[in-house]
Amino acid sequence: MKQLEVILKTVERCNINCSYCYMFNMGDKTYDNRPPYMSENVAVGIVNFLKKGCVDLGVSTLFISFHGGEPMMQKKSSFEFFCKLFYEELSPVVDVDLYLHTNAMLIDDEWLELFHKYNVGVGVSVDGVKEHHDVYRRDKQGRGTYDRVVEGIRKLSSNHFIKEMGHYGLLCVVNPEHDAKQIYRHFVDELDAKCIDFLLPHCNHDVKPGLDPIKYGEFLLAIFNEWIEDDDPSIYVRFISSMLDILFNRKSHYMYGVGSNNSGDIPIICINSDGSLGPTDEFRTTSTEIYYTNSNVNNTTLEKYLSIPLFQEIAFALENVHEDCKKCEWVKICRGGSITNRFSIKNGFNNASVYCEGLKVFYRGVLDYLKENTSFDERQIISKFGNVFLGETDIP
Repeated sequence: MKQLEVILKTVERCNINCSYCYMFNMGDKTYDNRPPYMSENVAVGIVNFLKKGCVDLGVSTLFISFHGGEPMMQKKSSFEFFCKLFYEELSPVVDVDLYLHTNAMLIDDEWLELFHKYNVGVGVSVDGVKEHHDVYRRDKQGRGTYDRVVEGIRKLSSNHFIKEMGHYGLLCVVNPEHDAKQIYRHFVDELDAKCIDFLLPHCNHDVKPGLDPIKYGEFLLAIFNEWIEDDDPSIYVRFISSMLDILFNRKSHYMYGVGSNNSGDIPIICINSDGSLGPTDEFRTTSTEIYYTNSNVNNTTLEKYLSIPLFQEIAFALENVHEDCKKCEWVKICRGGSITNRFSIKNGFNNASVYCEGLKVFYRGVLDYLKENTSFDERQIISKFGNVFLGETDIP
């Protein structure tokens, strides 16, 4: 295992109330039993846990993402303490990359200086233009947050260091009721975004998507077509990059997502404000029994934690798709889709993705474009993906 990603819940409260939030509005109230803010003592325990784990497992690169809730609700002095602690204690044994995911409403010049000082990448959640964003991403008083979020984004984009290093990106939850082209153009033309991702809602067979799955695929394909039309290699769209990585036989780093069996050796763990451990956040939308493992940085090691049955179950699901998927022409590309979108209480991860029909629309659109407009050796792709290109139904 060469790389490890850690989602660090330094703050388990938020200054807004997004209606679709998996942390606070999907029925899981266990955050009430944990501290709102991570203490320095807990951070020290986490460092010891990660240092030993990286040495034991031979990890060479460690990605740490400050997360929440809203991580910028913590004191700046606490954030600086964490950054210094991680670099000073972990850098001798592993390369450390720091990130922070935020709604951007609290960004000011002092925060920008800290991002610069500690080389912190920043991701911002924004769900399109104002009339789209403000439907779901509201504050505790029910007011839309778009204007305040965009003010923070503009502070990031105008900061020379952050812009030149490509150290910020935008994350948008897919909503097919809105115009995908308009959202993409808004991000690229008006918000000057160069790094973007579009996230399918955290739904499964027990919590169904609000619309026909085909509409989600059409949304993603519209984003792809707009990106192609731009023909600008400086614009990175994560889910598109993941798809193309798979097609061109490169490792995709979209863990637990499209083509996730090809994601390389990058497990993702979550560490809560009290030091308790779980898998990555999207598993919160499955079941309490799956997500909460009764493990803490103080009572286990990373090596032991990654060997518990949960991670064996995840690994099995990544490598073994549902019987219906085995008959699908897209199986070698899709590998069943995100395993959390495959979940049901009845069958666990042994289902096709709840977005299955939509993903097929996206895959077909991308591959049709590649066949018609690129010069790569189609025979090589056919040999890898078989009858996808031949239009037949069974994969050998």
